[in-house]
Amino acid sequence: MNLSTSVTAQNHQGSELSISKVCVLIIVLALAAIGLYSVRGLYGDGAFFLFKILTQRTFWLFDPPRQFVQILTQAPIVIGMKYGITDVTTLIYLQSIGTVGVPIGIWFNTLFQARNSPLFWPLSLCFSVTYLSSGFFAVGEFNTTYALASYCFALIMLKNFSPFSLVTLTLSSATLTRSYEAMIFLGPALSFTTLLALNHTSETKPTRVKITYGLSLIFFLAATIISAKSLLTPRDAANLAGALNLSQSIKTSHFIYISSMAALYFLSLFSSNRGGRTLWYLSLTATFLYITHDTLWHPPRAHYEFRSVSGLMLCLSFLSTIIFNADKNGRFLKLLKKKRNTSRYPSQISLNLFLALAFPFTLFNFQFSYWIKSFETAARQATNWTAIDTSIALVKTNLNSVFNWEWTNPPLSILLRGNSNGGISASANYKGWHPVEPTKQDHLIRPFSPNGSLQIYTPTR
Repeated sequence: MNLSTSVTAQNHQGSELSISKVCVLIIVLALAAIGLYSVRGLYGDGAFFLFKILTQRTFWLFDPPRQFVQILTQAPIVIGMKYGITDVTTLIYLQSIGTVGVPIGIWFNTLFQARNSPLFWPLSLCFSVTYLSSGFFAVGEFNTTYALASYCFALIMLKNFSPFSLVTLTLSSATLTRSYEAMIFLGPALSFTTLLALNHTSETKPTRVKITYGLSLIFFLAATIISAKSLLTPRDAANLAGALNLSQSIKTSHFIYISSMAALYFLSLFSSNRGGRTLWYLSLTATFLYITHDTLWHPPRAHYEFRSVSGLMLCLSFLSTIIFNADKNGRFLKLLKKKRNTSRYPSQISLNLFLALAFPFTLFNFQFSYWIKSFETAARQATNWTAIDTSIALVKTNLNSVFNWEWTNPPLSILLRGNSNGGISASANYKGWHPVEPTKQDHLIRPFSPNGSLQIYTPTR
């Protein structure tokens, strides 16, 4: 199968740099800027992760099968501390650079690489079903894993053989060996893509290309094996059970919407112009209903629960794109007695999905920014440790909202106050995990001084 050539040989429109593509690229950059402004890296487990990094003064590598991605996203904080940055506020922004800026930056580079190719729109769809569905939980390793996997997929499909691309393909595939357990199915999909490319390039491309592809194939297979081993012997059985519990996620309106839109997109590739227009109208209707009914939106907390579904949909998108692009001579289409769709409808369906998900995602970022500022004000004003649902001031500011991740309230308070003299704890009836209890773990709190800076401190116990 002539995999790579067919990407640039597709005769349906989408190979030119259009206004729509420019808008997508600009919005992706805007999502990164808004995420940094709102310090979304603190959302969810992020506050506890940063607390551990700052108190240990180095990387917090708690899960070996994900270590390489953890190093990549935590590097801005650790490098900042190494070069003398002690202001906690600055370190908070450095965390968001790692957890928000890194994956979105990889996605932007991926889409930019494909800007003059029809591959842009399936990659835009991949961004929508992954980052815009699971990325609000910024600290999750899956965000960077899905971005790196898509970057590798794009480089291979686009036949990008520049020295920089070959080096980054090797480094990205190596990083994926210890990234996230979704590589158990993304690894085989990328391996299959690489094998097809190797078969096509074996006699026509330089040795450096064949070596790079060979190394990448080894890394993809290694990632698959490491992920399988991690699933068989999980670090946290409860987390694994949550990731594998797909039944709840696939019942949501969000899953129904994005799976329907993905189906409409791939169906439109094989439809007539008239059929493509009908599918586009259906996508417009679904998108209008989704945007105008906020009850259908994917709430921030559900982004974490959607992590495995996002990975599965990314894998299916890879395989669907491979099948379509490998059908260079239209053998499958001939069986269906159809011609390739030469209209813009497929790209417009992908654009509809992107815009529909980017809108609430952006809105949630601004809402989180307001929430985190309100939480900081309440935490700084607290004279002792107060449950989030027992303070009249906190109830009035609606801090116990969809953005509240109860067990991280204590470390979040400490980070925003710069000390452990008081703050906001979980709700009074909370019975879950308390990894940070200031009165019991003072040796973890002392590195923070009253002015919000790190202090040099060596634990004595």
